[in-house]
Amino acid sequence: MHNGTLRDHIHDNANQKQLDWLARLCIAEDAAKGLEYLHTGCNPSIIHRDVKTSNILLDINMRAKVSDFGLSRQTEEDLTHVSSVARGTVGYLDPEYYANQQLTGKSDVYSFGVVLLELISGRKPISAEDYGPEMNIVHWVSTWQQ
Repeated sequence: MHNGTLRDHIHDNANQKQLDWLARLCIAEDAAKGLEYLHTGCNPSIIHRDVKTSNILLDINMRAKVSDFGLSRQTEEDLTHVSSVARGTVGYLDPEYYANQQLTGKSDVYSFGVVLLELISGRKPISAEDYGPEMNIVHWVSTWQQ
């Protein structure tokens, strides 16, 4: 895509291109609509399984497109989940997915939440420098709830 990935714009210091808040909001909305289409607009629905900033591409107009369906799975209409060995990218995986190996649309929603935290904070999902060895962006944000 013309403007690369969302990751390029958030984390690549050598090639960092500034995103103002309106651009970030539009990117978040476009990506949310893409996931919503996969979950409810396709028949059978599709669970992406690897939602992350490097799988959100930006076109010439900075419109976001969800990409890389290499790990995606189709679900049958009468099933609420698909049993599966955990796949995806560390830092974006739903903790419940690790625990019970049941893949649902909620797994993608959790991963998208991590993307939103990256968009807002500019921080990486996992960074020993930023959070310490046991923490990630989700744990870091949860410490601010007090």
